[in-house]
Amino acid sequence: MKTVEYNNTTFEVDEDTLEIRLNGKTITPCFNKQLNRWYLSYFDKDNMSRFVPRARLICLAFHPNANYKKLQADHIDCDTTNDSPDNLRWLTRKQNNSTKHSIKQRSINHVNTVHSGEVIKATNLQTNEVRYFANGKHCAESIGCSAPLVYMNLN
Repeated sequence: MKTVEYNNTTFEVDEDTLEIRLNGKTITPCFNKQLNRWYLSYFDKDNMSRFVPRARLICLAFHPNANYKKLQADHIDCDTTNDSPDNLRWLTRKQNNSTKHSIKQRSINHVNTVHSGEVIKATNLQTNEVRYFANGKHCAESIGCSAPLVYMNLN
């Protein structure tokens, strides 16, 4: 059992099952479909409802870092549902949004997008199928990723 201090709250992370406990009680993670990641909901000492990404607590437990408040927990394989300690690392926001990282994310979604000013052209990198979309939201819904990811990868 690893103890983690996060925002003045002490959590326990089970090393084998990765269950997270607060005051001896297991917190059941909830899945945010829009962000495609696991979150934990808990009440702090002031009885205020709080949310924390599960990956941050696991990364802090297995990769302690005094500057964690300035860093982001990054999923190495870009699968935000895979919160295993081997798949997590600390990165700055700049590193996490780097071109190398966004290219890796784009290759996982197997799409390359180009914005002509009027439409978005998306090319499936595996099949070379080309599809056109009116905006990034429609493109994202169709290919199964977030709209910010589409806009971030426009070239």
